[in-house]
Amino acid sequence: MEKDQRISYLYQRYLNGNLLPEEHQELKEYLSDFAYGDDFNRALDDTWNALDENQLVGLEDYKAKEIFDDILKRRKGIRWFGEYFKTLTVAASIILVSIVTILFLKKSYKSDLSEKLSLEQEILPGGNKAFLTLGNGESIDLSEEKSGIKVSDAGISYVNGANIIEGKKGDNSSTYLVLNTPKGGEYQITLSDGTKVWLNAESKLKYPFKFQGKVRNVELEGEAYFEVAKSKDQPFIVQSRGQQVKVLGTHFNINTYDTETKTTLVEGKVRVDKQDQRGEKTSVILKPGEQSVVQPFASQIDVQNVNILEFLDWKDGLFVFNNESIVSIAKKLSRWYDVDFSFQGNVNNVRFSGNYLRKNTLTNLLKNIELTGSVKFKTENLKEGRRIMVIANY
Repeated sequence: MEKDQRISYLYQRYLNGNLLPEEHQELKEYLSDFAYGDDFNRALDDTWNALDENQLVGLEDYKAKEIFDDILKRRKGIRWFGEYFKTLTVAASIILVSIVTILFLKKSYKSDLSEKLSLEQEILPGGNKAFLTLGNGESIDLSEEKSGIKVSDAGISYVNGANIIEGKKGDNSSTYLVLNTPKGGEYQITLSDGTKVWLNAESKLKYPFKFQGKVRNVELEGEAYFEVAKSKDQPFIVQSRGQQVKVLGTHFNINTYDTETKTTLVEGKVRVDKQDQRGEKTSVILKPGEQSVVQPFASQIDVQNVNILEFLDWKDGLFVFNNESIVSIAKKLSRWYDVDFSFQGNVNNVRFSGNYLRKNTLTNLLKNIELTGSVKFKTENLKEGRRIMVIANY
């Protein structure tokens, strides 16, 4: 039996609830092996097309979550999380169909599917988009053909070496510049000390042309992942809303999108400081796998253990949803696909789990979510841009 036929067979038995233990393990092996991505893609298309709508009733959430959790657990023993994502991104564009659809299929369809899919226009993903603002106020629209820039004594150039501006000496060497990504944009930068920064959509990094003095200081709005070059004599400090992060050399992510600021540590050690309205300071030291949460009016800094994959997904080209509300998901999609969302009806209890490649269209993702019967989407073209209405099916 061909691999795609075998996967179709196993997947169908899974949906029917009569998968044997050894077959269950075999299906998970296929799902966790990147090499079978195309086979899995074809198999799921065939299986989906052959489904009887009566089979879509009564599947339990915990069964689908079992496979999702099992894949996440497989990262044990693998040091470099980037390599794990190659395993996690099985079946490329149809991860949601392969994992999440299992979780989603809880209701029978009361009408033809074509009537439910109200999205008519393809909504393309974001890409390499950023603006560089110089000390004199001049703004440079950076190339979308390049993924990042680097700062050196010779000036600022693209990663392939093409020059953007020539280096300046003397007083101008400490001039601060700003790298800004709009909605639907991301960019990378290597700072003058060798520190690498990945900037997510709707984010801003303020940094000097060259670090001088006893500290290396930058300011962040939005979200960024840092790989800080080690320097015992010159600590690296990130100023962001409500907090200050101080490191010598480490890898971490900072997210300031919502009212709370989250710092997630991948490796090394960082100190997170905050100062309340009375001027009292609070500090915590994070260990790898921990995340600090700074609330605007809280006196303390909360620390929790997290699965870092869920917070670094964007850097590796993924959306990872783990029992996440549709409202939270919409915020992430809004930033990356440059659309606005509105809500109609009670969507507070609508939650989803699964993965989706950021390089794929939003239209495909939303159509798959519509198949759950929990919500449907309607696009509106307004003067100020596109808006998607999320309508609860309750």
